[in-house]
Amino acid sequence: MANNIITSTLVKDLAFGFSKENIFTKLANSDYIDNFGENAGGFISGQTINVKQCGSPTVTTGLAVAAQDIVDRVLPVTISDSDIYSVAFEVGSLEEYTDLGGRERFWNDYGQEIVASLGAQVQKAAAQVMQKSAYLTPVDTVAKFNASSFSTIDPVEDVVALADYQRLSYQDRNMVTNSRDASSLRKSLSNSFNDITNSDIQRRARIGNLSGFDFYQTPTIPKHVAGTGAGTAGVTVTALSADGLTLSLAGLAAAATLKAGDRISIPSVKLLNQIAKDESDYGLVVTVSADAVASGAGAIDVVLSAPLLATGPHRNVSALPAAAASVEIYADRRSNFAFTKQGLTMVTLPMAKIAGADSTVVKDKDSGCWMHMTYQGSATSGKNIMRVSLLCAFAVFPEYVIEYPVKS
Repeated sequence: MANNIITSTLVKDLAFGFSKENIFTKLANSDYIDNFGENAGGFISGQTINVKQCGSPTVTTGLAVAAQDIVDRVLPVTISDSDIYSVAFEVGSLEEYTDLGGRERFWNDYGQEIVASLGAQVQKAAAQVMQKSAYLTPVDTVAKFNASSFSTIDPVEDVVALADYQRLSYQDRNMVTNSRDASSLRKSLSNSFNDITNSDIQRRARIGNLSGFDFYQTPTIPKHVAGTGAGTAGVTVTALSADGLTLSLAGLAAAATLKAGDRISIPSVKLLNQIAKDESDYGLVVTVSADAVASGAGAIDVVLSAPLLATGPHRNVSALPAAAASVEIYADRRSNFAFTKQGLTMVTLPMAKIAGADSTVVKDKDSGCWMHMTYQGSATSGKNIMRVSLLCAFAVFPEYVIEYPVKS
């Protein structure tokens, strides 16, 4: 049997196993718009795909209705080397996996660990993208943040209230929690329900569905370590760029840092509901998308994860931050995320085949997950090297993601 036939069979099993076990593969949207067709030759670093967010119509009252365009938003995602996740290892001859039990032996020898290792890295990457993008949170002041915990059902209900206000779909609400906060929540829920539910919580460490959210937990959500500017008193707004993406601040210490993923509260600005566009009681919290360093005078320009818009179909705030408005910068935190499928897009893409090796690229038909396997031997070393790779890109539409942070 030709090696490429064997590798094709084995990598199909890996793609299926990865898509079944990876939390974000199951919960995320996987659609994208490709400007250059299916790209049968495979994608490489530097190319761009476009992810689409469907626009919302404006609701009017009365009999007279004017035709309106529904404005979609397209988010370009440029592929980089850091979007490629690989595992390489030495194997014997693949011929030993050609019999009826060969696929099971390969899975037991290598497959389970490959899927677990790739899955952990991809889940961590997805969580980091959400940390650097999401801005919706019921914990909208530093005072609330300093008192935050996830040890009762109250935080869950706070997330529910914000999700309801933002009109997030009731059909696919999910919450992914870090293991520490999930454990605290489970302890508080013990013996609160019927025997079957209590057994799931106590014996299987499984919350299931709570307050309309399907709960998942993972140890791969990293703690966010804030920049040295966190907690600085007296920081104020000096300007906002015309595109709403760069916020200028003053009042930090010289050379103070803000890191990608840092949270900044601007209490004087209120969020708008994403459907009706009415003003809420929730204060604005913005997220830093790129590391920044303050000048010697304590001024800093911060690039935000999403533009602040007070007009137009995608407006999201009651008013733009005024000059001299006070801001608060959050300290280190643990993250828990609630989102719908519209909030997170996770796309696996076919990679270009490698010449001179048994190179196979396959797609799991159920999940749409692409996986790449190469197998190549060295005549000088007598070793066979197998490499399994994923090309995985993420995009976050933060209007559909809520973070519940807990001070760490």
